[in-house]
Amino acid sequence: MIALQRYVAAGADALRDLAWPRRCSGCGYRGTWLCDACLDATPVWTPPWCKRCGVPKEFGCHCHELSPAIYGARALGRHVEWIQRGVHLLKYRDEMARAECFGPLLAVAIADLQRPDLIVPVPLHPNRELERGYNQATLIAGAISRAAGLPVIEPRTVVRSLDTPHQTGLAAHERQKNLVGAFAVTKPEAIAGKHVLVVDDVLTSGATSAEIGRALRRAGAVRVDIVTVSRAINLKPTTR
Repeated sequence: MIALQRYVAAGADALRDLAWPRRCSGCGYRGTWLCDACLDATPVWTPPWCKRCGVPKEFGCHCHELSPAIYGARALGRHVEWIQRGVHLLKYRDEMARAECFGPLLAVAIADLQRPDLIVPVPLHPNRELERGYNQATLIAGAISRAAGLPVIEPRTVVRSLDTPHQTGLAAHERQKNLVGAFAVTKPEAIAGKHVLVVDDVLTSGATSAEIGRALRRAGAVRVDIVTVSRAINLKPTTR
């Protein structure tokens, strides 16, 4: 049985590589999702960092960008270079298999957080998901689940009930207004008493994490953390 499972997994990997040939999101080098040179040029964040916002201490604390509904946040790094390009290829160029590159890296990023009970990918409205064909947050959540051994919540337990306009180009206060009431929990019993890890591609203003965090807390979640591939913030090293 184990040999058969390995055979099936190898076949699935081969088909995936045919559909989405691996190439580095930084330089385009074939055969890998991320080459060592690009990772060395733009390394992922590592401790010491703020235990709440997850931003390296050399750049100062960014807890003010997080809603009180969010206990802790982690990300691979800034929304630049190979990280930004990787998100773009996953989200807009149909490179769904690229999520597997992020899974193990994000599993390491959340290792210092208290282990969550379940993962909740930020849902898309059905109209948006139909238009795109998939939800990139769901793909990333699945990759983290496989890398870290964490369960993903059942589909449609948390939904995006409002088909809100795109957030791109909106100011922070406009993003917040745009998302009021956007999320709903259809099965509160699946959330009540649980420590939840929200998964998304990018944390920008914090409006999305704030709104889904409030919905989860209203449903009875005892703690809500968030992990994203990148943080779209303008980091300025602190002066000494």
